[in-house]
Amino acid sequence: MRDSKFQSCFETETQKQGASQHMKIIILLVGLLLLISLTSKSNAQGAPPTTGSEKLAELRTTLAESKNADDRASAARLLAQLGDRQSIKLLVKSINDTDANVREQSILALGQLRAREAVTPLIDLLKTSTEARIKAASAFVLGLIRDRRAVEPLIAELTSAEPLLQRNITVALGLLGDKRAVEPLLSLPHDPDHQTCAPIAIALGQIKSDFATVKLFEWLNSDDFDVCRNAAIALVMVGGKRQVMPLIGVLKNQNAVSRGSAAYALGLLNDKRAVEPLIALLRDSDIRVRLNTIDALGRLNDRRAVEPLRFFTLTDDNAAIVEHGKAALARIQNARTN
Repeated sequence: MRDSKFQSCFETETQKQGASQHMKIIILLVGLLLLISLTSKSNAQGAPPTTGSEKLAELRTTLAESKNADDRASAARLLAQLGDRQSIKLLVKSINDTDANVREQSILALGQLRAREAVTPLIDLLKTSTEARIKAASAFVLGLIRDRRAVEPLIAELTSAEPLLQRNITVALGLLGDKRAVEPLLSLPHDPDHQTCAPIAIALGQIKSDFATVKLFEWLNSDDFDVCRNAAIALVMVGGKRQVMPLIGVLKNQNAVSRGSAAYALGLLNDKRAVEPLIALLRDSDIRVRLNTIDALGRLNDRRAVEPLRFFTLTDDNAAIVEHGKAALARIQNARTN
């Protein structure tokens, strides 16, 4: 459920300049986290390889001996997909292959296999490789393996000027969930396009450190949509319903972006204490605030919101307000009849 919430948080802002690129990043991150979750469950269940030992042996031979780099890379991918843990030593050796694609595919394969044996070699690559894509793949996989030995080396590389590497390190630190990463993550500057704030917010949410809440509430006062909205999402992840009353307080903020983001977050938290404050916000002068408020009330499924929503759906001359109002009313009605 969390993944769909992240993806939908930008639905009311698709017309904002530059939002489409940011949406691609957030959807990519959410899809990545969903993939991580699904593969983790599969590995936990110990799913057996779907092919015979002869085929696995053939793939290992290809990875070790083939003169064709594409074949070696393909073999690395397949060995991971088939869950062949006997190939881990060979894959570790292949992270130093002469071909960059083979190196990258071997690194990713070790991540899919959650190979703790690869942690030290991958940390070495993170520190010494001169190839951005290899360093980025190593960082991501260290997060997948979830071994705390990687925390300090990842933090040491966090200020890299390479965007992909910094983003992968941020994601990895979130996956590791270690509180040592909170201050370094909070100290990262937002880039001019604010493409860093989404992975930072998600990582802070995964780490769940109360220390981050002060800084996140500062971000929530930003007049930049991306910074503000991601702070609200992170606050939901970090503090859960402990954030309800502080977020209700933000509904009175003079900053419209802050009010709208707080309204959205309150809808995610599904706490009835927010119903009356949100109903009062339906008269807000900013259309984006009203849209987020309507959506939040729809999620809260409280009958106190029915008449106010019906009134604004019938009287507002903005098509988006009418559309969102109808959807919220239908959601509440469906919840009451089911």
